[in-house]
Amino acid sequence: MTRRHAAWVTVAALVMAAALAAAPQQTASAERQLEAAVHREQVLGDVKGAIEEYKKLAQGGNRAVAAQALIRLGQCYEKLGEAQLKDARATYERVVREFGDQAEVVAQARARLAALGGPRGAAGAKGLVARRILADASGVRGVLTADGKFISYIDGATGDVVQFDVASGKTTRIANTGGPEAKEAPLESQVFSRDGKQIAYDSGTKQGAFRMRIRNLDGSGLRTIDSDKSIYVMPLDWSPDAVSILALRLRDMASNQLELALISATDGSARVLRRIPSSAFMYQGARVSPDGRYVAFSYVREGSSPQSDVLVMTADGQNETVVAGHPAEDRLLRWAPDGKSVIFLSDRSGTWDIWSIRIAAGQQQGEPELLNRDFGADADVLGIAPDGTLYYRTNTSSGRLY
Repeated sequence: MTRRHAAWVTVAALVMAAALAAAPQQTASAERQLEAAVHREQVLGDVKGAIEEYKKLAQGGNRAVAAQALIRLGQCYEKLGEAQLKDARATYERVVREFGDQAEVVAQARARLAALGGPRGAAGAKGLVARRILADASGVRGVLTADGKFISYIDGATGDVVQFDVASGKTTRIANTGGPEAKEAPLESQVFSRDGKQIAYDSGTKQGAFRMRIRNLDGSGLRTIDSDKSIYVMPLDWSPDAVSILALRLRDMASNQLELALISATDGSARVLRRIPSSAFMYQGARVSPDGRYVAFSYVREGSSPQSDVLVMTADGQNETVVAGHPAEDRLLRWAPDGKSVIFLSDRSGTWDIWSIRIAAGQQQGEPELLNRDFGADADVLGIAPDGTLYYRTNTSSGRLY
């Protein structure tokens, strides 16, 4: 090797070393610029200023940051209203077209496009359309009955069942004929049988114990379901034939082990379907399918990076499978009335949206479908009527019913 050749090799090595040293700094700089742009948008409220910052970042050499900047840019266009939706779609389409190596961001872009009705915003796109029923729903609470006619709850002062008629907007009562013992309100949960004739709810005793009780709507037929002397039992749903109740129960305070169980509505005998290996507050929901053959449920898995999934299993606790799996937070809402889909809440697109996933023979069919964008994580879902109408209440100072 000549001295001149050696010198060039040394210079080339130094240039490469300098480039390698600069790469992490450039990445960190781009990420800081993105954080500053997000701060401008979300904290300072300067959407138009943030748009200019996102445009600059989208032209940079850091592909991960550029893709994220484009998603933020599209969301800013959405905030500006109908006139900018064309630009929002074009931005999301660019992400899908040019950033195939950024799978998570591409998934967000596709979700946004679906929410906007696709690239052309075609009329008649699938999804939920919200319609306000009451501006002040502070007096309406409870759950939607299976027939979709009433939002009902037990009045603990009287034992009456208070019914809000969703069609007429009127409130009526079914008087308690079960006497003083039936004058109690559920602690946390109440579920109506699908034929609308019975209520199961959790109750406390003077000794500080917890129990499940069942009664007819008028308070008659009140009985306590011991369920193997459980420390705590919370009813979640009835089987379609009203023979058993899906419940969450705790039998051992020391281990704090929760169980999903089907409990007989007559003698309290229980069949454990699954243990929930997490704290009580991390459990999210469980429902029996309309045909009674399957149970869908969701809970937050503990770990260094907690996430929640929606799972489906057969009603005997077997053949469990994750549906619509994603490294995001997924929360079960309900089965669709026809039992062919599971409806769930997810933040997989960057906001809390309502999704559905087709189910056949207990297994996922195809990919999840976005139904409603920006639904939010805190709305109180009351139920889904047989015609597919989802009723929910927003948790504001007064509350609104949709």
